[in-house]
Amino acid sequence: MIEDKLYKYLKYYNDSPQWVKSVSGRFYRMLPLSIRYGKVYLKYTKLLKESQWWSEERLEEYQWRKLETLLNHAYENVSYYRRVFDERGIKPKDVILFKRADSNDLYQKMHQVLKNLSSFIPKYASIEAYDNLKTIEKIYRNLSSDNQVGHNPRGHIQ
Repeated sequence: MIEDKLYKYLKYYNDSPQWVKSVSGRFYRMLPLSIRYGKVYLKYTKLLKESQWWSEERLEEYQWRKLETLLNHAYENVSYYRRVFDERGIKPKDVILFKRADSNDLYQKMHQVLKNLSSFIPKYASIEAYDNLKTIEKIYRNLSSDNQVGHNPRGHIQ
């Protein structure tokens, strides 16, 4: 990314007069996004262009794969999340199996986790992160209580 290369000049930029900042900002904004953001930008632009045409099943499979990667990473590399998962008797693979299984026991475990998401937040986390999870908990509880005939957990009318 070009920003990483320009970072060493940030002090000079911040100390420069406003007109220099304005001119340099205009030139920077004229650069194509692929140059400004580098290979990562190109990678995700390509993914988004392709994925807009994917079927719902393929999108869902991609989301589950990414979730599996994230949960495995958190479990393997962050002792806090490993402890929280272990205390609840859940392994990252259980979440992925939940997608494919009709196991009532597994459903109950996932229900417990989703109902109490805020317990997964470290005590030193930001208030915003805590509030966001509280909101997700409320949405999940509403979906759970509305899970009657004609509704599914995704909130779509069947």
